[in-house]
This record gives sequence, C-alpha cells and structure tokens, in this order.
Amino acid sequence: MATARYLVNDVDMSVAFYTEHFGFTLQQQFGPAMAILSRGDLTLWLVGPMASAAKSMPDGRK
Repeated sequence: MATARYLVNDVDMSVAFYTEHFGFTLQQQFGPAMAILSRGDLTLWLVGPMASAAKSMPDGRK
C-alpha cells in the first residue's frame, strides 16, 4: 500500500474533487486541517494550511 501527502489550500474542496472525479473514499477527516482518502492500494493525505504537517521544519525547510 502506498501513501502520498498533498498540501492543499482547501481540504473540503479537495475532498470533494478527489471523491467525485477520481473515485476516492473518505476514510477520516479532521475538520479543515486534514483528510485521509483511499482508493485501492493508495492512501492520500490531504493536508491544509492549518495542519502541523504543513508547517515549516525547525530549520526552515518545508
């Protein structure tokens, strides 16, 4: 199983896009911060600007 993380500007809008156009299933959503979708052997993490995963690393890297 593969997992990919995408940084998105709007989690709700991205969930709608991936479920309606690409057949992903919403597994879990954490408000506007993050959602986990799946399709077959692929798990897709949609990460919004509010999520800790979207923040810069301590050394400034993203």
